[in-house]
Formats: sequence, C-alpha cells, structure tokens
Amino acid sequence: MCLCPSTQRFETSSNRPAATALLRCDAGPLEDLKIADGAADWEVAGAYGTGYLAVRQLAERFGEADVLAFMKALTHDRMSIDDASREVFGEPWSVLNEQCVAAIRAAAA
Repeated sequence: MCLCPSTQRFETSSNRPAATALLRCDAGPLEDLKIADGAADWEVAGAYGTGYLAVRQLAERFGEADVLAFMKALTHDRMSIDDASREVFGEPWSVLNEQCVAAIRAAAA
C-alpha cells in the first residue's frame, strides 16, 4: 500500500473517508489495489470503499446484469480482466479503468 504523507496523517488528523486518502496516493490501476497482510484498518477500509465505488460506477453505466456477467467471466471463466471487459462491456479494461479511477477520485473528493 502507498504510504504517501497524506495517508500517513489520515489516521490522526483527517475525517475524510479512507478511500480519499488511498486515492490521493495515485496508486495506479484499480487491479493493482491489493490489501497486504497486516494492512492498517484505514487501508482495508479504503480498498473496500474504492472497490465499492468502482463496481457502482460500472453498474450505473452498464447495468447490474453486465457487472455480474463481468465478475462471472473473471472468477468462473478465469478470463483476463481485459478479455472479460471487452466481451461483456465492449471496451478494453484500460479505458474503463481510467474512467473508473477518475469517477472514484471525483466521488471521494
């Protein structure tokens, strides 16, 4: 997880959502956001909050049925994230990832 100065101060001085602190780190693609063993509570909360916002963004744009089909393609069919994205959403994951990150950052601001 990122330990940039804004996140180091989060636990004691900020009342913003954990996702906000996590996203200020510019952590990169959503699929790189992983919860490490021994992660701080705010990191876990931030990762789950970010995941929720990403799924909500996809559901608002494509509908819940397509999000479920995407998750099935990833978990049951073991497709790569890009292949699943192209098959279900009709767009490469790199494009959707950028759009999701932008929407999440805007929602967390």
